[in-house]
Amino acid sequence: MAMVEAKAGGGGRHGSEEEGGSLFRMSENSLNLCLIGAVVGGMTLGWHIRNHGVSGRLLQLMDFPGELYMRMLECLAMPVVTSSIVAGLGSVDILLAGHIGLVAMLYFVLITVMASAIGIGVAMVLGPQREACWRRQRLTQVDGFLDLLRPSRLGQTLQHLYYFVWYTRLHSLWNTLADEVLFKVVSESRANVLGLLSVSVMLGAVLSVTVSESDALLNLFVGLSNATVTVSHLTAWFSPVGVFFLVATRLTQLHDMDRAYGVARSFFHVTLVGLAAYGLGLLPALYVLATRQDPRGFLRFTLAPAMKAFRSASRTVSVPDTIEALEDLACLEPRIVRFVIPVGANVSMSGTALVAAATALVLARLDGLEVGLEELLIIG
Repeated sequence: MAMVEAKAGGGGRHGSEEEGGSLFRMSENSLNLCLIGAVVGGMTLGWHIRNHGVSGRLLQLMDFPGELYMRMLECLAMPVVTSSIVAGLGSVDILLAGHIGLVAMLYFVLITVMASAIGIGVAMVLGPQREACWRRQRLTQVDGFLDLLRPSRLGQTLQHLYYFVWYTRLHSLWNTLADEVLFKVVSESRANVLGLLSVSVMLGAVLSVTVSESDALLNLFVGLSNATVTVSHLTAWFSPVGVFFLVATRLTQLHDMDRAYGVARSFFHVTLVGLAAYGLGLLPALYVLATRQDPRGFLRFTLAPAMKAFRSASRTVSVPDTIEALEDLACLEPRIVRFVIPVGANVSMSGTALVAAATALVLARLDGLEVGLEELLIIG
């Protein structure tokens, strides 16, 4: 009798797990359908407003839900990044974390270079064909690193980004024109995510060394990391509303529809082909080389987080879903996942490198600019 009850209980649990998984898939499918409907509806409303016109006050009110949605995504960045990194790094041995971090950084550099090459290759083959001259922007990696240390208080890191800029001024000297190179530090009202990343890594490393004395603080960050998953799911259901009004209002603000359509067509064509080659070609190939296993099962686990990152255009927003998928579905080590994924979401620039390289070439050719080998190396 006990065995029968145990089997019945096990079957009930198995059934509830299957029911929960099916409900999760239904909710994800419903959300994707709502997003598709929001894009189509937003384009329809925006086109109607362009043809018939509305008051500026109404456009301002229509823009508010989209702005609110973008601010919700920005608000998720700080708690997701800091709590996940501190919780993951504080739960593993410091020597193991150093080894994992070194391997992860080498991997991030490798896929960033490969993604940039894919973006350039796709843009060269599929992008528009025009030629002229190229102007170079003066940026250095040293200045970018020093920018991380500029905020004097941690609160400034959450609200302001300080960075170093160069500019050239022409002035008259003895009836001749001379170039004077100047520089200054400027502030911008957005979070310094890399600065937060550095602070989180240091705090997590300290908690990993002093586990017995800082157990309560570590549990606080673990609980905060778990709570961000729930907040992320709640935010996702507001995304159709935000996307609907974002598309509608941005469409009304376009002045040259023909040029905007040409740019969007070239951009989407090149970007989608590049992302498909990267996500369905390069990453599965690296997975097979590293594990000697079929990548289809792993891709199925990570499909939902990838779609969320794609539709929100934010890697940080998809961090909770990625952690949940890798821990619960792929059954990977939670401590390693909670350390590597948040770091990778902010350090790895593979997707950005692909899109930025492709976009630079597309816009350069649409504006009639010539891009040679030297410029391609600079872009890459």
